[in-house]
Amino acid sequence: MASLNLGQLAREVVQALDPMARTRGVTLTPQIADVLPAVYGDRERMLEAIYHLLHNAIKFNRPGGSVALFCHATPEGVVLEVADTGVGILPDKLPELWKEFTQLTDPLKRGVEGLGLGLPLVKYVVKAHGGQVWARSQPGRGSVFGFSLPVAERNP
Repeated sequence: MASLNLGQLAREVVQALDPMARTRGVTLTPQIADVLPAVYGDRERMLEAIYHLLHNAIKFNRPGGSVALFCHATPEGVVLEVADTGVGILPDKLPELWKEFTQLTDPLKRGVEGLGLGLPLVKYVVKAHGGQVWARSQPGRGSVFGFSLPVAERNP
């Protein structure tokens, strides 16, 4: 556990997944604040959480779609959100996505690989770091998945 710059971690993940986005014809746009307060956490686990959110947004998008990663400070901490223009999810299905091995059977998503562990891992990591997760979506218009983390205490 250490003091972390969530914006820097997000930039690393964007750089790692940009080739995937390009291959799939998805525009990837990071909008990361230049100055962010530190959060306290496990660097590798936080990288994994950001990776899963961004990877899903690219994977469940369509050619010509877009994904934006936002990272900014709030009075309570640091917020990271990933917004996409993918197929979207019915609102009543959103809570299920945070459960292990959950995959939607929407025919638009058939053929997309995965075990249904990415979002549960995000939730577990964020909760272990004292944060919160959320998701909003509109079928046919896209989704926003995000989390917030508290600012690191001065003397953890």
